[in-house]
Amino acid sequence: MTWPANDSGATRNWLFLVEMEDGADALLRALGPFPAQGARVARMAMEVSGDIARLEVEANGLDEERAAYLRTRLQQLASVRSVAAGWR
Repeated sequence: MTWPANDSGATRNWLFLVEMEDGADALLRALGPFPAQGARVARMAMEVSGDIARLEVEANGLDEERAAYLRTRLQQLASVRSVAAGWR
């Protein structure tokens, strides 16, 4: 039996919002870190306005530590301007 207080968070859906410079391979570069952390992408949407792309990725299979590391990895990508992450 698992109590909510003992939940590792691996069953949560995490939402990552990434703002980056648009480019031919921007989407592939932004999605690359997800499988490396064991995340399963459940939904994604991307909107381009001028030279800025806004990517929204909902993923599961991550505990809080891996989600925080994934956010850090996304922020380190060369074309990324900002990253926000949270669970729902």
